[in-house]
Amino acid sequence: MNIGGHEYRVMLKTEKLMKVKGNVLFGFHDSKSCTISINNSATDSRKKETLIHETLHAILTNAGFEEQDEHYIDTISNGLLQLGVGELLWKQSGVK
Repeated sequence: MNIGGHEYRVMLKTEKLMKVKGNVLFGFHDSKSCTISINNSATDSRKKETLIHETLHAILTNAGFEEQDEHYIDTISNGLLQLGVGELLWKQSGVK
């Protein structure tokens, strides 16, 4: 999936691989490797919301925003999920 002119690969990861400092994450993005990882244990709707969330982080990172407010990203992600954006991004990501 293309974000800001960069081809990102979206991957589902086991919960064991989604731990950072002891906390289990729903997802994370890495702008250097152009990857978005999503916790495979999450529900389908949570996976789609997480994809929106991580896509927003990638967009902001590519635009040079080093500090990003998680509360705003969560709020926007949930609103976009309700509008059907999660389904669209999921199809574009190629993840099955």
